[in-house]
Amino acid sequence: MFREAEVYLEEKNFDAARRLYEEIVKTEGALQYHVFTAQLAIGDTYRAERKHSRARDIYENLLRKEEKSVFPNDGYRLNLKDRLEAIEGLKEGVEEKSLQQKRVEWVNSPKYGIYVSPNGSDNNPGTKEKPFLTVKRAQEEVRKIKSAKGMPEEGIVVYLRGGKYFLSESINFGKEDSGTDTAPVVYRSYPEEEVRIIGGRQVKNFKPLTDPDVIRRLPDESKNKVWVADLKEAGITVYGELLNRGGHGKSNPAALELFFKGSPMHLARWPNKGYERVAGLPAPDGEMRGRGKYQYGKFQYSGERPERWLEESDIWLHGFLYFPYAKEHVKVGKIDTENKTISLLNDIRWGPSYPLYKVMMGEKAPYFVYNLLSELDIPGEWYLDRDAGKLYFYPPESLDGSEAMVSTLNAPLVIMDNSSNIVLSGLTMEVTRRHGIEIRGGKNNFIAGSVIRNTGQWAVMIDNGWEHKVVGCDIYDTGEGGVFLTGGDREKLIPARHTVENNHIYRFNRFDGGYRQAVSVDGIGQCVSHNVIHEAPM
Repeated sequence: MFREAEVYLEEKNFDAARRLYEEIVKTEGALQYHVFTAQLAIGDTYRAERKHSRARDIYENLLRKEEKSVFPNDGYRLNLKDRLEAIEGLKEGVEEKSLQQKRVEWVNSPKYGIYVSPNGSDNNPGTKEKPFLTVKRAQEEVRKIKSAKGMPEEGIVVYLRGGKYFLSESINFGKEDSGTDTAPVVYRSYPEEEVRIIGGRQVKNFKPLTDPDVIRRLPDESKNKVWVADLKEAGITVYGELLNRGGHGKSNPAALELFFKGSPMHLARWPNKGYERVAGLPAPDGEMRGRGKYQYGKFQYSGERPERWLEESDIWLHGFLYFPYAKEHVKVGKIDTENKTISLLNDIRWGPSYPLYKVMMGEKAPYFVYNLLSELDIPGEWYLDRDAGKLYFYPPESLDGSEAMVSTLNAPLVIMDNSSNIVLSGLTMEVTRRHGIEIRGGKNNFIAGSVIRNTGQWAVMIDNGWEHKVVGCDIYDTGEGGVFLTGGDREKLIPARHTVENNHIYRFNRFDGGYRQAVSVDGIGQCVSHNVIHEAPM
């Protein structure tokens, strides 16, 4: 009967289709799912005929019935709410607009323009001819307009002219920066111009390495190929510190990183590719038995390679030490070359009393060691001497005319704290030690058609609030996951209705290797659809 009704729908014979759906509703033994689907389809036939009031009555009655149910079906409720929203305010016979079309019109609706340019001045009036210099100044102007005249009828658009905008602090949006449901505040790139919002600094003072003591410590493969930049001389003095990360543990920010021509470089490591394997345990039978033999915080290595690392002061190890699906970052405490053992320090995320890392023997746990000047031996590797402020780099190609940046911002690029109806469109947001964008509370903030890359943590962190959207974005080379979603009321089954749609998400989770997803879905009533996801670590 459903298939026969579909044929009538193809022929636009809506009366015949409705009669079949009404028969289904009355059919003895029909399941609740069949009955609901048929009733929903009856409403859809009126919707297709643009008889919106009749369709609305049917949808509202079904929703009312579902809301009163002892066990409401959340899928049914969401389907009905989506339909009611789609035809909201439509008069009889008026053609329905797609959700995508409505979004485009909403983003493009503001006519009141403010302009910002890397060549502007915050003493300017913010016009196209005399733009502001900073987003912060444009934000102040938006508040001023709203306070003096109220929000312009169709909203406000802030055009960012092409170029690089370097941040020393987050762009913070609060309630006072909000738009309305019909009049958004839009921050967007000027048509056909590339806008880059950057939480870092360019490094332009690289010189060939000549210090004989440093050259002595380098591998033969890289001698005469390593360059050095004095970060202190460039005014960069806060580097952060390497911290425990990975596995089930809580997230930590990244330390300073180096990016070359828009891509992350990696700290000098050994082996350069793949993994070394735990050779054994000092206690042959292990100290404990669980899934297999394991020992706390110590293991044996093979070969002579660690003898090269004895002058290193901050050695880190990254690998699958216990669980074969959870990579961990752990600091090396001691290398005993006589007994060929490596001792590990505690994971400070869990507190000082938490046991040391468990190291498995059965799987010959895979690991690599990094942050080693003595292993800086292939193009793309780098090392930072934190005491001297010297950055050593083996560039993958000529430094002449190439862009090298370090992440200096230890905060999200953009924070939206209980703000609503703000749009970020057509922007490239990159290079920070933390999240690209963090949204806390608020409603209907919209990240559209943007590039979010080279973050130390997530690209977008949505922490509660309602109906926030990430649509049509390219998200890649993140320190952790792509988009994190939580929100809604799980006890009352009220959906947050966050949306992650039509995004390209890849090469994420540079650090943790697991438990940091392309899209992490928590809370209730989120919509994740039509995304391309690949090059995932897990």
